[in-house]
Amino acid sequence: MTTMKTLNDGSEISQDAFGSIFGGGLKKALDTQRKLKIAGEDFFFTIRDMSLLQNVIDTLVTESATARSEANRLMEENATLKARVRFLERQDKLSRGKRPVGRPRKSETDDANVVAMKPKVRVQAGSHRMAA
Repeated sequence: MTTMKTLNDGSEISQDAFGSIFGGGLKKALDTQRKLKIAGEDFFFTIRDMSLLQNVIDTLVTESATARSEANRLMEENATLKARVRFLERQDKLSRGKRPVGRPRKSETDDANVVAMKPKVRVQAGSHRMAA
């Protein structure tokens, strides 16, 4: 429905064309639903009722705080694991690397492997021919 307004000179004009000039369009703009898209989700609100938008903002703030605390926890865990890896690499280099003078090796020898080893005996090639 189009409402007409009469101007001072007597001419009539449609209020829909110039709604905000006459005040009619401003009320309509307050109640117009607006859409806000966040992370693929659509959130609807109006200027008159901003509580819906405030609920969305509050939800996003709590999710952000949760994500931030989780990121901090993961960074601390990562730092701990990196320190442990450095320590193990250092221990490995000490057990396999050159032994400093006056310092015993860190690794222990297996007694079972020492007993099982037999000395290698070399036989000269000519000795088989002579025996036959």
